This record gives sequence, C-alpha cells and structure tokens, in this order.
Amino acid sequence: MALWCSMFGLLAWWFVVSWMLLIGMSWSSSWDGTIWLMTVSSFVAMSSTLGEGNLFRWPFGRRVWKVVISGSVALSLSMLLIAIWYGLASMFISEQALYDDPHVVLFRYQWGAFVAAGLAASVGVLLTRKWAGRIYLFNHLIGGIVAGLGACCFSHVIHLFLPSISEAFVFDLYWSGAFASLTFGFLFGFCTWAIPDVLYAGWLRVLSHERFGTRVPIDAKEGQAKERFIGNYPNGLDLNLPYKSGVMELHISVFVDPNQKYFLRGLSQQKTVINRFLERLRLDYDERKPAPYEAKVSSGDRIKMGQTAEVEFLMLPREER
Repeated sequence: MALWCSMFGLLAWWFVVSWMLLIGMSWSSSWDGTIWLMTVSSFVAMSSTLGEGNLFRWPFGRRVWKVVISGSVALSLSMLLIAIWYGLASMFISEQALYDDPHVVLFRYQWGAFVAAGLAASVGVLLTRKWAGRIYLFNHLIGGIVAGLGACCFSHVIHLFLPSISEAFVFDLYWSGAFASLTFGFLFGFCTWAIPDVLYAGWLRVLSHERFGTRVPIDAKEGQAKERFIGNYPNGLDLNLPYKSGVMELHISVFVDPNQKYFLRGLSQQKTVINRFLERLRLDYDERKPAPYEAKVSSGDRIKMGQTAEVEFLMLPREER
C-alpha cells in the first residue's frame, strides 16, 4: 500500500507540473504550493481508497463513488486547512522574510501546510472506510501528520543539498517537489492502512516426495475458528500422509483463532519440529503434560514430522485454490 500510494503521489506532482507547462496557470503564482499540496492530498486519498477497493474486489460503482468522495473531501478540506494555516502564520512572519530566507520558504513557514494536507487526506479516507475503535482513527490521523512532516523535511533536505545542473532556485524546488510528493504518498500508505489478514488464509503444503505439492487451506472466516488435522489415518483427517514416512495416526493440527492468528499443535510423541530462520522448536507431545505443546506459526515455517515427512505453512490470498 505504501508503494501504491507513493506512485499516486508522484503522479499528482507530474499532473500539476504538466498542467502548468501545457495549459498554463489560471491562478496567482502565490497559489502554486497550495494547488500542489491540494492535488497530492487528493490523489493520495483516492489511491488509498482505490487500493482497498481493488483488494476487496468491490463492485465498480462502489469503487467509483468512494474514490470520488475521498478525493473531493481531501481536496476541499486541504484548501481550507492550508488557508487557515497561512492566515495564522502570516501574523508571525513578515512577507519580506519569505523572499529573503529560503529556509522559511520550505520549512519554517510551510510545515503546517504539509500537515494540513496530510490530515485532509486522512479525513477523506476515513469517511469512506469503516474503522474499529479509536486505534484505527488514531492511526489515520497520526499517519496524515507523519506523511505531511516527512514530506516537508524531505523536500527541505532535497532543496538544500541536492546537487543540480542549474543553480536556479526554481530547479531545486522542481526536484524537491517530486521527492516530497513521493514521500508523502509512501508514508501515508505505510502508516494508515495495512493489507488486512482477512484477505489471506493459511495453507499447509507437503514438501516431502510422498504426496509432494498436496495442500489444504485453514480458511476460517473473520471472527471464526477452525482446525485442520494431519496424520496417516486414511479416513477423517484433513491431510493424510503415508505411514512409512514416520507420521503417526494423528500427528499435528493447525488452528486459526477468531483473530486470524495461526497455531500449530503437536499431537504425537514422535518427532515434531518447526524449522524457521534462526529458530528450531520441538513440539513432541509430552504425556506428562495436561495439554499438547503449541506454537504460533507464520508464512514460510517448515514442519518436520517423523523421519522424512515435511510440510510448509504458507499465507496465500483467499482467491488462491
């Protein structure tokens, strides 16, 4: 999502520059920065909503109206918040200082406008996206602030330190605007919304040569639990492996809880090992314990059972079959 939003942030910068070059400016030059930030805020808000719609396979009509609403709200709200910021800042900074000190142009005076654009994008997305609790709201608002401040800082650094073939002030702002737009989209997509676990399901895939490639899903829906059992018993198990590989009648199970967290349980006294990067777990059943051992599993974990049997736990899109 971060890369997706950063692409649209850069697209917004390209759109504004192309408009100014090919069509011309129908506004005062003092509005250049405001128009740019409004466009970036709107494009990034629309990209976040569109990305969610693509992942959840919304109908085309639903995608269109949600994208339009999020972009329109971000555009209008960013203009309002930026105008308020400039009105407040003008009380403390003289207009002459803006032309005499380049530091003021990009950081001391402009950081509030960047934050305003980030908050506007957050509100635009929140109006079209359902959230669960205050943490979700907090993530979006903080994500908008981080995106705005990060873009402002990066723009300031590029403006001051990027070597250019021209010493013209406008050329430096050209590149700083491009990198600021890219940074704004990346930080907004990274901080506000991650691809949810509900879009993925756990799978067990056989790696050993007996029944190689056979796989079963642990595909419980959100808010529900499910358990898959693996062993060599021919009837009733979700995945049957041959006895000659050392697998017992009931060897392991993989359980997904209502929060979409996956756990592996060792149900046999025979060898049961989880191998992962820099870690090795033994889950052999201890008859002296009241319950079997269990461990949380993540995509890429390999489970060795008996002598030669081995399966791998994977997270794949639910559409995968």
